[in-house]
Amino acid sequence: MSISISAANKLLDALSITPYDLLEHLDEIARVRGALVVEGDLDGSEARLNMAGKPAIITVARRVTDIPRRRFSTAHELGHLEMHRWKVTLCTSTDMMEWNVKEGSQNLELEANEFAAALLMPERFFGSLCEEEPSIDYFIELADQFRVSLTAAAIRYTNFTPEPVAIVLSQDGFIKWFRASREFEEMKLFVDVRSRVYPGSRARLFFEGKTMPTTPKRIAADAWLRPGNYNRDATYS
Repeated sequence: MSISISAANKLLDALSITPYDLLEHLDEIARVRGALVVEGDLDGSEARLNMAGKPAIITVARRVTDIPRRRFSTAHELGHLEMHRWKVTLCTSTDMMEWNVKEGSQNLELEANEFAAALLMPERFFGSLCEEEPSIDYFIELADQFRVSLTAAAIRYTNFTPEPVAIVLSQDGFIKWFRASREFEEMKLFVDVRSRVYPGSRARLFFEGKTMPTTPKRIAADAWLRPGNYNRDATYS
């Protein structure tokens, strides 16, 4: 178990959070753990943790009005408080999307994101819901239920599903990173990171400014995957 998951579970146990609706009171959870959550004007940052005084101050940028995003930012900074007390943090929106392990790095932002996901979507409540087949519509249901973003719900789903699934982040028409389920990794499949999004994919429609359907579409495996452990004529949804 990672330090992030362990820290989140320790907090949940310490506060005896058994019904997940108690997680609605995230600011109160932060207060009990020694931090006051406030709004502020942050230039270029989404959230900040200041440990200079007692209580510590978690500042969330006033411009962040989306509730799931605010909750994740707060939980992210709470993760820094629980795990990285030696570090004053100033976190950008890019940091909140850091899910890619970097070699030779302490991966503090990744640890804070994993803590936030484990806190807002605890395995004890979320894990059993991941036996459902993956789909955008189902990820939306999970996101709404736990008041998190679609991205956060989809990534967390990969931790518990028995399905071979990968969640891919694309930016400016290029694949940036992916997070895969254990079954996907055991099949020795790898998404072709840094390549251009395939022209025939639903994701490409998004970058072309077109409506992206939520239903799956079968497509050639090599449109997303590096050459490897699959037949040349393989397809997937």
